[in-house]
Amino acid sequence: EHLGLLFTNNIFITKGEPIYQPSFGGKYVYECIESDKNIIWHVNGDDIPFTVLEDGNKILFDEWKELTGREVNSVIADPKVDITNDKFTVSEDSVAFNYGFRPIKEDKWIK
Repeated sequence: EHLGLLFTNNIFITKGEPIYQPSFGGKYVYECIESDKNIIWHVNGDDIPFTVLEDGNKILFDEWKELTGREVNSVIADPKVDITNDKFTVSEDSVAFNYGFRPIKEDKWIK
């Protein structure tokens, strides 16, 4: 099996949009993507259910994890990221650092 993308140690922040859409145009593309050890957060708090868009239907993230066996080491937690003014600064006491997250140096960003 070919691994096309390894997507780990990232921070996903959503405002209610599905955090994954594993199929595009009827083609399932997630088979060649490995994604795990990510921090997932909704800007309005941790009691908001996270969803995945599967075949045009929203399913709960925890249900999707159980069905697919993916993202088993990812957590829903406040990463303490300043998203105001598109700064995306991660606080030094962020839980993300416990999961291998490393910030991108701002001078490396495309402006």
